[in-house]
Amino acid sequence: MDVTGQGNAHTLSHPGPAWVNSIVFSPGGDTLACGDGNGSTYLWDIRTLTLSRVLGDPESRGVFAVTFSPDGDTLAAANFDGCTDMWDVCTTQRIRTSPPERDAGEVFSVAFAPDGSVLATAHSDGAIRLWDPSTGHQISAVTRRNLRNTCVFALAFNPFGQSLAAGYSSGRTCLWDIEQGRLILTLGKHRQPSVNAISFNPDGKTILTGHSDGTATLWDIVTGQFIRRRVTGVHR
Repeated sequence: MDVTGQGNAHTLSHPGPAWVNSIVFSPGGDTLACGDGNGSTYLWDIRTLTLSRVLGDPESRGVFAVTFSPDGDTLAAANFDGCTDMWDVCTTQRIRTSPPERDAGEVFSVAFAPDGSVLATAHSDGAIRLWDPSTGHQISAVTRRNLRNTCVFALAFNPFGQSLAAGYSSGRTCLWDIEQGRLILTLGKHRQPSVNAISFNPDGKTILTGHSDGTATLWDIVTGQFIRRRVTGVHR
């Protein structure tokens, strides 16, 4: 869709039998990746509006989230079975897999640090796991005791890479210092609609959170106060 309203809208027909769980543009904006419940990720050429490549794992129970590395060469796909696959976008070959941990549950979101040195994964056991994308080895995990019974649904690194925002099924958004594994700030109240999406403003001073009740909230992370809330009409 042309969001300026000056062009024609286009529809990309998803070829798979399952629903689309996640979509993301490549850093250059020329490719759109769609991960579906059948375990495949489809890459669309935006210039020609054609399906160019398919990344598929026949043993996957479904792809929950996809994201590109900052250089656009690698795509990470979070799976229902608890593992995260990393694919070479050009060759469509799987580079490596970050294996599931016992009782970690599904991976609901993935995010690369701005410099590409860390891959963060959000899990249904309430933990955020940090990986070295070049090796697939886990670096660390961060969690808070009173958040262990909640799922992590959304992740976003701040533009400078020092902190990571996580959205929880309890309705809270937490800002973590990833180097120290320290909780910096908590936004929102307990038992509000779950946080399903997060995005930082380019200056890193505000966060926009999307909730399961169709609302979007803008937060000032310096003060920890919300700036405004808007009903979007989109529910998940």
